[in-house]
Amino acid sequence: MKETFSPNNIFQVVGLLFAALLLATPFFYFIDIRSLTANPLYPTIFFAIFCLLFIGISLWVNYRRKQKIQWNFKIVSFRLLSLMLLLLVVFPIGINKPVNNLFGQLFNFKHELSNPFDRPLLLFGTVLLAPILEEIIFRGIILKGLLTRYTPKYAIILSAIVFGLVHGKPLQIWGAFVLGIFFGWIYYKTNSIGTTILLHSFANFVVLIKTYLTFKYVDLEDLNTINIALITISRPMIFIILKPLKLKLNHNKNLNPNSL
Repeated sequence: MKETFSPNNIFQVVGLLFAALLLATPFFYFIDIRSLTANPLYPTIFFAIFCLLFIGISLWVNYRRKQKIQWNFKIVSFRLLSLMLLLLVVFPIGINKPVNNLFGQLFNFKHELSNPFDRPLLLFGTVLLAPILEEIIFRGIILKGLLTRYTPKYAIILSAIVFGLVHGKPLQIWGAFVLGIFFGWIYYKTNSIGTTILLHSFANFVVLIKTYLTFKYVDLEDLNTINIALITISRPMIFIILKPLKLKLNHNKNLNPNSL
């Protein structure tokens, strides 16, 4: 793929994000801004508009440059997928959420616990809409473009930084960055946007399950002990899972001539 693919550097990435955001802002003129936080439908609509504008602009720019964007939605083999899914159970429940809880208490962030399954729109956006649109943007367009100019390691890190920063909330940035590294690595090894969409959806669902269990059964006074125990147990488990996954992915990449 030629370097005329866009975006293929961090400045083009930021430029496209800003252009999509600018074009999406007229949406706020058609709604009551005061009800933005009260009505979860509005942020979901704005998110969808922003993502579709970014995708549309990217397709148009690359069409003008005679560059085709093709996405592979085929899911990788069950053996590979099972290891990936297992890792995505361990990381959100055993590392990401406990660390966020500890930092939240350390810096006096409020824990607003609620039942996520009482909000259908949240479930739809978190488990279906966000994984599809975000993976197309961050792996299928941004990382795909960065890989045409930078080394795989540098391209994956850059795309993960952007992925983390756009999540906005301090306690979400580091977790999104780590998952961005993981999803980027999987995409680079498999060239499968379908796999990263599935993984992203599953990771978000695991977080919802963890939130529900904390809301339903866990006393906040006992949360610190549980968090420390989860982190202690999960760290070696992650390395144990990563080793065979890395070997299988390297073997899969060598056999797959369509890999990036």
